[in-house]
Amino acid sequence: MGGKKNFLSGTAVLLLLLSSCGGGGSNVSQVSEQTDQQIVVNPVIESSSGIALLKFKNAVLIEEPTRASYNRVVVAPHTGATNVQLEIRDVDNPYVYVYAKVNGVDLPNDPKFGIVDGSGTVETLTAHDLVNNEDITDTKFIKVSIDPETKTSILTFNYADSTGNSEGMTFNVNPFRLYNLVTQDNSNILDLGDYFESFVIEFNHLPIVEFTVSDNCPANKVEIDGQLVRLEIPPSKNCVALSFTNVDSKGFSPQFSVDNGTTWSDIDYSSPNDANVTIEPGNKFSSFSLQVKEALDDSGTIFDSVQRTINVEVYRDVNKVGASGLNIEVNDLNSGNTWNVSDGDSVVFVDPRDNTNAGTIRISGSSASYGRCNVYIKKDGTTVATVTDLPCSSIDATFTAPATDRGTGEHTLTFEVKKVYSTGTGTFEDTVDGVTVIYKVNQAPQIVTGGKG
Repeated sequence: MGGKKNFLSGTAVLLLLLSSCGGGGSNVSQVSEQTDQQIVVNPVIESSSGIALLKFKNAVLIEEPTRASYNRVVVAPHTGATNVQLEIRDVDNPYVYVYAKVNGVDLPNDPKFGIVDGSGTVETLTAHDLVNNEDITDTKFIKVSIDPETKTSILTFNYADSTGNSEGMTFNVNPFRLYNLVTQDNSNILDLGDYFESFVIEFNHLPIVEFTVSDNCPANKVEIDGQLVRLEIPPSKNCVALSFTNVDSKGFSPQFSVDNGTTWSDIDYSSPNDANVTIEPGNKFSSFSLQVKEALDDSGTIFDSVQRTINVEVYRDVNKVGASGLNIEVNDLNSGNTWNVSDGDSVVFVDPRDNTNAGTIRISGSSASYGRCNVYIKKDGTTVATVTDLPCSSIDATFTAPATDRGTGEHTLTFEVKKVYSTGTGTFEDTVDGVTVIYKVNQAPQIVTGGKG
């Protein structure tokens, strides 16, 4: 950029007004690893001459000398519906022409900028930029009328993405110039008064979230074509584990809330974050919503927050013990009879006179729609057999009553169905089903022989 004339005897001010989100902070700080950066709240950027100022409200300025092209970054809350005011002072001209580019696009051509009626008009100029020694052809400028009494004017923009959310967007502003238009013998000359060095406006990107698992909050993930569609939590648990990602490496004191902001928890980017949920066994959420927030500065002056929704079904498994739907089939190996019984029933096998096995008790059916299950078979409280890695939707396990149980009375046989959940570092098992059968193996009458003494 060449030299300039300081005919702008007052200030040129760009005022960025954004809505803020209140709330307290925590002692957890998450920000870029840059150690030489400076963060200034509600910053002021001076023009090249030091006369004009860019003032940003409800935003922070991050200055990083290591940046090659843009060493000043203004970070604003993500909301995007931003009002921008340019205050111009000129003591001896009726108009000032503003020329700026955003991401290489002339400011008036950027659909995210809308000039508020009455504050300025768009005018296409063909002229010679005297200071920069370049011809400008059919280029759009913003023409601002100067009040003859106050020698000032205010140009107002509405600045927002069409969706109303500019989260994560970056806008490189370069150049940003203030001109007077001078006409000499039918030739237009743009007389540069002042300019601003390049800078960047970034709309904050709050942490993004997805489900994970932890030791305290295990879960079974149901995926279809590699996409998580359902998160199942154990009957005995009432929490989910969340994983957060710091997208833009900016922000301080990140926190999340699962109860509409009543309580907030610090976000740990390096480990799962456990969150209690209110969901009864056998019930589900069609999706999961929470709020996240973070400060844009280390003192917690400016906060930004957003609601995140994870479009994944959350289901809490139910323990069906006492209301099991499993089928129980009994087979007497000696009589040849096969019949079904209910949970808690008693059965008697006939005497296996040849000392072979007395009979079998088999369970089958579905204990849960998804996941893998283990079946623990317990006789009088002691585990005697285990059937592992069964589909929970297709349980099949059999106990064989031995001949040695003949004449030993009743035995309590329990089938415990436990579903396997992941903790990330291992597994967690929780009971989802089970039945009990009381059985005995009959001992037939025996003929006792003997003689008189």
